[in-house]
Amino acid sequence: MFNNITINGTGLDGVTTSRFSGPHQGAAIYTYTGNGSATFNNLTTSNIAYPNLYYIQNGFNLTIK
Repeated sequence: MFNNITINGTGLDGVTTSRFSGPHQGAAIYTYTGNGSATFNNLTTSNIAYPNLYYIQNGFNLTIK
């Protein structure tokens, strides 16, 4: 569980990543696996290059409260 997290400015440098998947601009939250879960309480995001904010693999359980 993550509490009171601020993510600001990821992916704005124009560099794409492609470690385990196709290249993409930075997402606020990115998962490399379809296993597991994460919960964020009071998450604030701003200036995120990836249009959907989150890049989550099928099967990963992301909860944002």
